[in-house]
Amino acid sequence: MLARLIVAVFFPLCWSAVVANDVFVETGGKLIVEAESVAASGDWSLEQAIPNYKGRGYYVWTGPDNLATQAAPRGNPITYRFRINTAGNYQFRWRSRITKGSNSTEHNDNWVRFPTGQNISGQHGLNGWTKVYMNQLNKWSWVSSTVDNVGKPVRQYFSAGEHTLQISGRSNGHAIDRFALYLYQNVPFSDGAFDTLPESSRNTSVPLTPEPTPEPAPEPTDVPQIGHTHPADACLGNTVSLAAIRDVNVLNGSIRDTDKLTVATYQQYAYITFNLVDIPAQASDVALQIYAEQTGQSVTFSVFQGSSSAWSADGVVEQLPYPSVRLGSSELALFTEGFRVVNLDAELFVRNEVTLVLALQDGSSNVLLRSSETAFDPRLKITGTSDFCRQYDANRRARVATEEVQESDDANTAIAADPPGPESSDETATAYDDLPGTDTSATGTTESGTTESGNTDVQTVLQSGGNDPQPGSTLGQDSPFDPVQTVDEAAVDVMTPESAPMMSRGSLSREIFLFLLVAWAGRAHRQFVRGKSRLQRSGSIGLKHA
Repeated sequence: MLARLIVAVFFPLCWSAVVANDVFVETGGKLIVEAESVAASGDWSLEQAIPNYKGRGYYVWTGPDNLATQAAPRGNPITYRFRINTAGNYQFRWRSRITKGSNSTEHNDNWVRFPTGQNISGQHGLNGWTKVYMNQLNKWSWVSSTVDNVGKPVRQYFSAGEHTLQISGRSNGHAIDRFALYLYQNVPFSDGAFDTLPESSRNTSVPLTPEPTPEPAPEPTDVPQIGHTHPADACLGNTVSLAAIRDVNVLNGSIRDTDKLTVATYQQYAYITFNLVDIPAQASDVALQIYAEQTGQSVTFSVFQGSSSAWSADGVVEQLPYPSVRLGSSELALFTEGFRVVNLDAELFVRNEVTLVLALQDGSSNVLLRSSETAFDPRLKITGTSDFCRQYDANRRARVATEEVQESDDANTAIAADPPGPESSDETATAYDDLPGTDTSATGTTESGTTESGNTDVQTVLQSGGNDPQPGSTLGQDSPFDPVQTVDEAAVDVMTPESAPMMSRGSLSREIFLFLLVAWAGRAHRQFVRGKSRLQRSGSIGLKHA
């Protein structure tokens, strides 16, 4: 307590505090600022008790924990102003320390935000106040990460000109010594080098403004401007660039399905559906990449998860889903045409078809986006761990194989339900008439397949006086019941494998039926004749109809 009292009373006397309008200037792609170079208020404590700090001391947040994002403004924000001479993609780090306890995941973070920065395509995007943490005990550390259990770098694009950075208290006992912004693609980082870098110079001639208005900014240098460089639905570098399966917008009460998606105010949304069925479960970052046309102003752009994906582009407005859960929002500066990225909450996505509802804050100007009918189509960028692409590709192959098996099963089911056969009874009759050894004109074939002459011949035999057939004679040579005539070589040849394929299924069944019928009739006739002869020889019975 005595040390804190001495610092509080005497430190301002010997410390030349920065005047309100001081601006730190980036040079050579590096900006170094001592935390205590801007006066803090409230529960920020300026201390020197822990050794090896840089500058004149360090700040410790001694107030209550402000763990919720909406509580960040209660952390007595400190505003730092700086000027960027070299526009580009910068990474943020601070040199910080856990000052209490023995848990590396407690008292280890604070809030930061960049009101004038822009998100970078392919990098984890920031959306206002962002938790930045470290996880090392008993040392000053430059580890500065965001996204719990993942550890994403904190990166933003800054145009040339004046910008602001704000730090706010989150976890009691977390100390901040200094911070840095550097062009991570050009400037190598090491703890030792950034420990010894001098603080950036200040420009005190810049007049103080409450919130500087950023200059119209070009797109970040690594954002493509001519189509997509990442193939649709392919996984490269642990990131899938998922193409939409359909997209429309509502304008003036009707559904529009064109090469432009118009997002307007007063519930005139755009709808984009993606299929996430192949996405592995360990996706860590999700961002919507859209191509916006120039409007000359900034808009508040929000993305919601739709209540359903059961809609079609040729349906009615009433079938479209309503926005249910906000997945993310961003301030889009539309001073130039090009790609924009809106970071979304990965934990809220399901592995199925998902419809995103794009909305604007009421009072904003309309936003024109390119639709899936163009080379600048909307994409869902999904990033995972080092094994992400392998699992995604395996999921796709398994799904495609399953769909092919299902299509084959459906085709077999359709064939079984409607087997091939003769197109009509006429075709069957024609096939039968053409068989060798068959003479329907002689047998009097009826529609039912029986013969009139067959019954007549049998009755004639019964009325012929009962005489036995003479040796060498045949019974009813013109009758189909004669087994000698019916079962000849010509008839048997019809049943051979060589000729069977030429017969339809119906005609083959009919031929077998007639063969069996003839065989049965011939046997019955012979048994009747033999029985009649025996009775006549015994003299015990005569024919009543002889």
